[in-house]
Amino acid sequence: MMVFTWFLGDLYKTIYFVTRSAPFQFLLCGFTQITFDCLIFLQILYYKKVNYRMLSKSYVASVKPYSRCQ
Repeated sequence: MMVFTWFLGDLYKTIYFVTRSAPFQFLLCGFTQITFDCLIFLQILYYKKVNYRMLSKSYVASVKPYSRCQ
């Protein structure tokens, strides 16, 4: 959620710079920040998926088979 709010803030700021015809360095900075926000979001998705796979494998390995004949 936090990265999404960063993205919205940077998007708003960049649109503001575009509509107000701000100097080039402001536009470059805004687009760079949006790019990094997207990259961070992609990292979150990637590592969440990797951690889920690792967790499910370790969970399956740690579960002992149930036997009724004891």
